[in-house]
This record gives sequence, structure tokens and C-alpha cells, in this order.
Amino acid sequence: MAGLAAARELELRGLRVELGARVREIRWTRSSVQAQTEDRAWEGARAIVTLPLGVLQARAVRFVPPLPRRKEAAIDALSMGAVVKVALLFERPWWPRDLAFLHAHGQPVPTFWRPLPSRAPAIIGWAASRNAEALRGKDAAAAAVKSLSKAVGRRVRPLRALTFDWQNDELSLGAYSWVPVGALKAQRALAEAVGPLHFAGEATHFEGACATVHGAIETGIRAARELQPKGGRQRRSS
Repeated sequence: MAGLAAARELELRGLRVELGARVREIRWTRSSVQAQTEDRAWEGARAIVTLPLGVLQARAVRFVPPLPRRKEAAIDALSMGAVVKVALLFERPWWPRDLAFLHAHGQPVPTFWRPLPSRAPAIIGWAASRNAEALRGKDAAAAAVKSLSKAVGRRVRPLRALTFDWQNDELSLGAYSWVPVGALKAQRALAEAVGPLHFAGEATHFEGACATVHGAIETGIRAARELQPKGGRQRRSS
């Protein structure tokens, strides 16, 4: 509902938000951009590209002409992290009131936390990197229940479990980016504009906040500022 409210607000400001429009191809020149879906296209003078790093690395969206070699090299130099999250909902809280984090050392799902400040009777399980890869093809929810039970020394029985595996989401292909040794400059290169294409998203944050929500928001603000004419405010058409 919040997303719908935001979309309506943007429409009132003269903008239009299209939901469920999956871009397959981006055609660009030095002065225009065309985003092509399966059944239609949108055109504009410039565009902000916020595709996740995993989608860029898979070349799931085609750029015509291709992006410059420097940009392609930056995309390939960075890495997309594997994460599996499991949300466990219980009938009522059974844990101490001050519980925030819980570590299940050596378990398939090794980290748990409460979704504070919410008071919902829920606990979130988190497995990353090798642990996430080890859950591939397995019942992650069952692994989370087993891991949590082992950590607290009693069998827990959630009412419901929801699993989020972003590696299997073709619109994400991973959870968030990380920087391999020697690839710090790739973040800045990924953030650089190419003609009318401006790039945002957590992977383009080169000041230490990649892999975070606030980092992603900051890059969106940065890209929006890049669209403004240099030397002053944007003129309004009469």
C-alpha cells in the first residue's frame, strides 16, 4: 500500500510510475535513451539505470550500443553476494524481551535477529556466502528451524516460514554487492555516467555504504543531481 501511495503521489507531481514493466533492452545515443520491454518502449533524453549488479553481470538487459569497456570491466570486477533469509513467525514470543541477535555457531543458518522495532512474534534467519550456497536445493526453512532449535536448546515450532533466496530471483540474481581485493576503483567506475545513462544502486556507492539501503538511496540522490543542468536550477517550461 505504501508503494501504491507513493506512485499516486508521483503521478500528482506530473510523473508516471509503471509497475510490472520489465526492460529487456536499452538503446542509447549521446542525446536520447529508449527502454524497450516486450510490448512497448519508453523514450527520454536521459535515464537512471538502477539494475542490480547481478543483473548487469548476467547481461540480462541488453545495451545498444554496448557499454564502454571501462564500464563492462567495472561490472565484472565486483562481486554479488549470496544470501538466504528465512522469516519464522510464531504464535507468541518465547524469547527474552531484550533479545536482539542470536548466533547459532556451526549451524546451516548461523545468524538470527528480531525485526525490531516491530514487536511481531517473528525471528529472521540469515545465511550468507558459503552458508547460503550450501542451502542450494535444500529446504532452507527446515534448516533455519533446526539451527534455531539447536541454538536455544529446545525445539521451536513456527506457525509459518517464508524463505527469500535472491540468487534464484532473476530480477536480482544476488542479495547485494561486495568488493573483492583490488576492485575498489570499480565502484567509482560503475557509478560514472555514460552519455545519457546515469547509474545508481548500492553497488555504485564508493564511499563505504555499498550493500546497504541508505547507500542505495544516496546513490539515487547523486544520480538525480547529475540530471540537473549545471550552474543553476532546472528551468520550467511555460
